[in-house]
Amino acid sequence: MPPKSAPLRLTPRLLACCLAAAWAPAAWAQASGLRLQPTLNLGVTVTDSHDFEDGIRRGEVISTVGAGLAVTSNAGRLRGALTYRADGVVHARDTPANALLHSLQSSAVAELLERQLFMDVSARVSQQPVSTRQVQTVDSVLTERNRAQLASINVQPRFEFQLGRVADGRLAASGTYTRPSGDADREDSGQASASFSLVSAGVSKLGWNASATRNVSQFRGSRRATDDRLVAGADFKPDVDWRFSVRGGVDYSDINAAGERRRYDSWGAGVDWTPSPRTRATLQADKRSFGDAFGVSLEHRSRQTVWRYSDQQDISRSGANDAVQLASAYDLFFALYASQEPDPVKRQELVESVLVRNGLQRDAQLAVGFLSNSITLQRRQQASVLLQTVRTSYSLSAFASRSRRVEDGSLLVDDTANGNSVMQRGLSLQVSHRVTPTAALTGVASWQRNSDSEAGATPSTLKSLSLSWSDRLGPRTAYSLGLRHADYFADTDPYTENALIANLSLRF
Repeated sequence: MPPKSAPLRLTPRLLACCLAAAWAPAAWAQASGLRLQPTLNLGVTVTDSHDFEDGIRRGEVISTVGAGLAVTSNAGRLRGALTYRADGVVHARDTPANALLHSLQSSAVAELLERQLFMDVSARVSQQPVSTRQVQTVDSVLTERNRAQLASINVQPRFEFQLGRVADGRLAASGTYTRPSGDADREDSGQASASFSLVSAGVSKLGWNASATRNVSQFRGSRRATDDRLVAGADFKPDVDWRFSVRGGVDYSDINAAGERRRYDSWGAGVDWTPSPRTRATLQADKRSFGDAFGVSLEHRSRQTVWRYSDQQDISRSGANDAVQLASAYDLFFALYASQEPDPVKRQELVESVLVRNGLQRDAQLAVGFLSNSITLQRRQQASVLLQTVRTSYSLSAFASRSRRVEDGSLLVDDTANGNSVMQRGLSLQVSHRVTPTAALTGVASWQRNSDSEAGATPSTLKSLSLSWSDRLGPRTAYSLGLRHADYFADTDPYTENALIANLSLRF
C-alpha cells in the first residue's frame, strides 16, 4: 500500500496560496511575450463508497482545491505549450488519505541556431494505476490504493545540416527519465539514445536513406540493456499520393531472455497513401531482434467528423505501460480543427475553449495501463470517431492491448513477471448537447476489462455511467453538477459506487 500522505486541511490560508499561485506570474508573462492562463478549480465529491477495502461501503465527502496554469508560445524561437495543475485532496473522514496531486503536460521546441540546432523538451506528470490486478477506479481521488504519481521528462537536442546537394543530415540525442512515486515495487527507469541519419536531398521519385542508432535503457535494480541498429533503405514516390519504402540492416542487441549481446538481421517495408490533406493511411512492417514490429494507421477528417484506427506492435523501454488508452476529447477535437487552425499552439487554445463551451472533460475517461519493471513487447489497437453537429457532439473510442516481457531473466516483480501476458480492453462513449449558448448536458458511458494469462486468474471489469450539467456564471467562471454510478467486478475488493460531483472553475 502506498505511504499515507500528510493530512491536508482546506483552510483560508490554503485557498489564498492557490489564488496567489494562479495569479502571480501574470506580470512576468506580459514582459516575456508568453501567453498565460491561470485557473482555480474547486470541487466536491459525495460518494457512498470510498477505499473499497474488505467489501465494506464507506461514505465520504472529498473536497479538492486546485490551481492551474496554461502557458503557450507561438512566436519567435520558442514554441510550445505547458499545462500544469496541482490539486489538494481533502477527505472529511479519512484524513490520512489527504494528498496533493500534480498534473502536467508540456511540449516545447527551442530553435537555438537558426535552421540548425533545436532542442525538444517534453514533460508529463499524471496519476497512473500501478497494477491491473488491484482495484480499478474511474476517479483517482476515491482511493490511494493502486495509484502512483508518474513523472517523466524527455530532452532531445538535434542538429540538422546539409551535405551540398547530395543529402540532408541529422545528428540527434535523447534522454528520458521516468519516476513513479507511491509504490515501492515499481522502479525508476531511464533511457538514452543517439542517432545519425542521412536522407537524399531534393525532390525525386527515387530516394535513399541511412541511419545508425544506439538505445540504452535501464530499470533501477536491473541490468542495463543496449540495442544498436544500422539501417539503409530506399523509397519510391510514383506520384504525390503514394510512397513505398524498403529497408534492411543489422541489430546488435542484448534485449533477450539470456541477456547476451547478439547479432540479428533486420528488414522491413512500408507504404504511405495520402490522397488528400484530410485522409492518410500508413502501413509499416519490420523484422527485428525481438520479433515482429508493425504499425497500421488510418485517419480521415471531414468538416464534422474524425475517424481513426491504429494497430501497432513494438517494444516499450519505459516503465509506463500506458501507451494505449481511450482517445480523449482533446485529441479528437485537436485533429478535427487541423484545417481550421494549422498552428498547433493556437489550435490548442481553440480546442480548450470548445471543450469548456461543450462541458467536455479534456482527458480520457479511463486511466488504463500499469507500471512495469522491465522492457515489454506491446501490441496496441485503437479505434475512435468524433461527430460534431451544430449543438451536439458524439465521441466513441475503443482500445485493446497486450503486453509481455522481452527480458524473462529480470528479477523485478510486476504484472508481466514469470512470463505473464497482460490484456486490457476498453470502450467509452461521450455525448454532449448544448442546451443554451452557455449550458451543456453531457453523458459518459465507459467499460474496461483487465485480464492476464496466469493460470486461474479471473478477469476484472469496471463499468461506469455519468451525467452532468455545466454552465457559465460569467465570462471566466463555470460550474458543473453531475451524477456517477460505477460497478467493479473482481475477486478482490469488488464494489458499487454512487456519487454526486460539483465543480467550480475560474479563469483569470
